[in-house]
Amino acid sequence: EWKYPFEEDKMNIFALRELDDGVPVFEVLSNMNSYLIGGLIIGPATLWPKFAAMIRGNMLALTRLGLMDDDQLILLMTYRQAPEMFKVRRSNWFEGMQLCSGQTFKTIPPHRPDSILRKIKLSLRNRRRSFLFALRWYRTIKNVKYD
Repeated sequence: EWKYPFEEDKMNIFALRELDDGVPVFEVLSNMNSYLIGGLIIGPATLWPKFAAMIRGNMLALTRLGLMDDDQLILLMTYRQAPEMFKVRRSNWFEGMQLCSGQTFKTIPPHRPDSILRKIKLSLRNRRRSFLFALRWYRTIKNVKYD
């Protein structure tokens, strides 16, 4: 069973920092500051059509100005359009997933043992590519006639 501590009548979004309404959108775009996590949005089914229409409208507004950015800026613009529709939660990149699942997530690098055989194989493949590249240039230069 999925249990979550979210507002049921609002779109729940996750912010990496305080949402400073005084900073113009053009400044946010040029500074490339991340304010919101665009990939995690939780809300009731009744609000999603309105939310989607607002997102689309903000995408079109940016493109009419000859600009484009990722989901974070468009979500920030949508929030500023109707802040009463949202519940903003301060979070880091993974805390939202923890709230949704009730589990703690850890990021670990993938385990990839580099055996001697694998290293030799990669080395031979790189040497072959380098040789073929050099051979192609040699043949090209060899056929050039200088007057």
